Amino acid sequence: MASVSINPKTKKCQIRFYFDNKQKTLYLSTADKKAAQTICNMVERLVEQKQTGQPDRLLSNWLKDIPDDLRQRLERAGLVEPKPKPKTIQDIIDRFKDRKDVEPATLLTYDKISSNLTEFFGSDCLLESIDTEQAAAFQTWLNKKYCEATAKRRISLAKQFFNEAEKLDWVYKNPFRFCKGGDVVNKEKWQYFPVDVISKALDEMTNKEHRAQIALMRFAGVRGASELYQMDWTPETIRWSSGSGTGSITILSDKTKRHAGKEFRIVPLNPILESCLRDLYDSAREGQLKMFPNLRKISNPGSWIKKAFRLVGINIGQVYNLRRSYCCDVMESVGQDAKAYEALTGHNFAMGLKHYQQYHKARQDKAEGRLMEFWSKLEPDSLPKEQDSEKVYLKVYLKSYLQDGNLDNSELQAGGKSIPQVPEIQGLLQNKKRLAMESKTFKK
Repeated sequence: MASVSINPKTKKCQIRFYFDNKQKTLYLSTADKKAAQTICNMVERLVEQKQTGQPDRLLSNWLKDIPDDLRQRLERAGLVEPKPKPKTIQDIIDRFKDRKDVEPATLLTYDKISSNLTEFFGSDCLLESIDTEQAAAFQTWLNKKYCEATAKRRISLAKQFFNEAEKLDWVYKNPFRFCKGGDVVNKEKWQYFPVDVISKALDEMTNKEHRAQIALMRFAGVRGASELYQMDWTPETIRWSSGSGTGSITILSDKTKRHAGKEFRIVPLNPILESCLRDLYDSAREGQLKMFPNLRKISNPGSWIKKAFRLVGINIGQVYNLRRSYCCDVMESVGQDAKAYEALTGHNFAMGLKHYQQYHKARQDKAEGRLMEFWSKLEPDSLPKEQDSEKVYLKVYLKSYLQDGNLDNSELQAGGKSIPQVPEIQGLLQNKKRLAMESKTFKK
């Protein structure tokens, strides 16, 4: 049991209690006995918690609100653990920088948001000092600095950082929880490159590695350096076409390998793609195993690919448009077969509709051709059924009659009857006459 007494020297309260089979004294800085009694009750709970190991929510909430001076006294008495040092922006950055469970490309995106957080808040800024208002100001700053898509991706990463901080109890709540992030589909930058356009461009290019990389992106849907750097000339990767059938190429994917059965995909060899790969293979050094020996996982082939297209007079925009064009072709060929689409592209069907499928003139021409083919199969002189025929005539008559009331329907008949004699519209005609009479009476 703990008890409160008055220190005869300082005239301030003190609490005596037993802990670890020893009598201890907690000297307080207050002479208010009522406040001291409240602290005494909490000391008893602290001793009980130390002995039983059972969590106490009331005690935890009380410890969060006590002054630093009282907490230090409790720490010296051994009743509570030393309060951890407040974490800063640099602490959460270091935690994500050292992660081993993500790909190098993901670590590059962490570096980008880390630079933004450091530039806006400062590396020494305490995480617990950032509130929702400051988080909203950070989002506004990002919106001014970057386009909408980039800003929202960075906000999503900031949320990820502070979600981790919340799990570790470095912050009480994620200040970015009200900020809207996510992916923005910017379809204005989408372009579809037909096969003939790419084929002509490849014919004008002289660099064999660039030709092979462009062909792999356009005709096999390769995702860039993350998939290009793993390709080699082994039979497990490439099987050339022969008299027995079309060849194929196996693409290893770091992006999807964490999903079961998604470690690789096999794509048939397009004739243009096979020609480019043959040229590159014939020029390779003896004993060279890698298809692109100078390429690394974090390389960015986009810069030299864009330059190669500019030299032949084509502005490709985003290099990813090559893969988008391939995915459009796959969707056109497989239709609604989602499994076939996913096997050939490496992403699910819903993702293809959102991020890859796009309008282009060739698709419209095909759709119009199918529509004309459908119409050509219809018999032009086929008449509707007798019952449907009567309804058609009734609609024609009613529309004309109710508009002007002067239709000569002597030749218009439905089922062998004069239109006004059809029971279904006699009520409508009587209503029209009644409305006309009421209108005349009102005018008088």
